[in-house]
Amino acid sequence: MTKSFQQLFPPLDDLLSLPAEQIAPMLLEYLQQCGDPIHRYNLMLQGSEFGQYASLNYDKAARVIQEAWSILHVEGLIAPSGDTSNHQWFITRKGKLIKSRGEYESYRRGYLLAENSLAPELEQKVRPLFLGGDYDTAVFKAFRELEVRVRDSGGFSEELLGVPLMRTAFDVKSGPLTDHSRVEGERVAAQHLFAGAIGIFKNPSSHRNVSFSPKEAAAIIRFADYLLSWVDSIDKDRDERSHESNQAPA
Repeated sequence: MTKSFQQLFPPLDDLLSLPAEQIAPMLLEYLQQCGDPIHRYNLMLQGSEFGQYASLNYDKAARVIQEAWSILHVEGLIAPSGDTSNHQWFITRKGKLIKSRGEYESYRRGYLLAENSLAPELEQKVRPLFLGGDYDTAVFKAFRELEVRVRDSGGFSEELLGVPLMRTAFDVKSGPLTDHSRVEGERVAAQHLFAGAIGIFKNPSSHRNVSFSPKEAAAIIRFADYLLSWVDSIDKDRDERSHESNQAPA
């Protein structure tokens, strides 16, 4: 069912206070029902549906809509149809895939965690939660995957968890995941790094609500991904040394 400008957008005073990033999905939803091509000039006329909506403060409202329009253009969701002087635009193939504001938000979050940019287990188990806006669970599961990987790599029992697991696995003298080619200070720092990461990002989420912004959650998940790659490199080096040892002449 076609919705009017008034139905899709908030009251004018509220619109003027919103950032353009929040208005862009409303505008895209409105443009989806305008048909192809979209006549930008006609859409913004004072006698148009928008003009009637914005009549009390037309100039400011028009600027706000133009800001949101620019965002949609930059993101490749709308494009000019031929010569821009004719004011005709169309919704791109990518734009047509976004059917709702919820899908638009998922699309935006996808920029923060690009597809196939994470370790396979994070790509499968964590990224969908992030795209769905469940940031605290996504962060918790990312570091739980790190915990599982460290436990498996170090050959520990399931009873060893969290910070104690990391301190044992990266023990400066006896930790199976400790890189003894590093000086002692760096080995101590690695132990603190892994223990601190689990203590800050996994443990709090286990027993209380934690709130992350999309940008924060994406950065933390990428950090978990980096620590996973660190453990992977330890496993790889260990496997190579084992292979070389087996190949050495008796």
